[in-house]
Amino acid sequence: MYRISEVAVAFAKIDGLPDDKVPQLDKLLRNTTQRHYLSPSARDGRADLYSIETVCALRFAARMDAFGIARHVLEDFLRFVQSAPMHSTRVKRRNGYNVTLSRIEEAVERARAGEDFKMGLALGRDGRARPKAWFLAETMDDDARAILASVEPEEDADTVLALDAGRLIRDIVAVLKVR
Repeated sequence: MYRISEVAVAFAKIDGLPDDKVPQLDKLLRNTTQRHYLSPSARDGRADLYSIETVCALRFAARMDAFGIARHVLEDFLRFVQSAPMHSTRVKRRNGYNVTLSRIEEAVERARAGEDFKMGLALGRDGRARPKAWFLAETMDDDARAILASVEPEEDADTVLALDAGRLIRDIVAVLKVR
């Protein structure tokens, strides 16, 4: 679990920012956690503590914010990455039950395994920005592929904002020395 102050120092180190810019980055990250769906996992006294998955989602938010993404679009993206997909093959055993991993949990798992992938927004022909995760396809049989095709039709995107999510996560994991 990480405090925002630790996260700000880590992000500054990754981005090569001087020490005098860390307080400004710290304030930006605190504001982002208050404006968007990035809830803390625990508390230590008065300080909020964030999981590595939430820290990674915060990194995505900070990178997207640099492009001036509208607040409601960024909120949709953050909810998307922190939610579980309808059809997933990735589960984790919790309290005796199999629970589907959220996209950010899956992303951290894939990044730690060295996989490269993108996450971001696709602007459709209708002008709506939709959050997307471009993971490598899991192996599945033809019947499963047909079911997915009928449930989640792929829409052509005119414009894409894609974060190099695998690399961004590996950078964070390395700087924060996450096991």
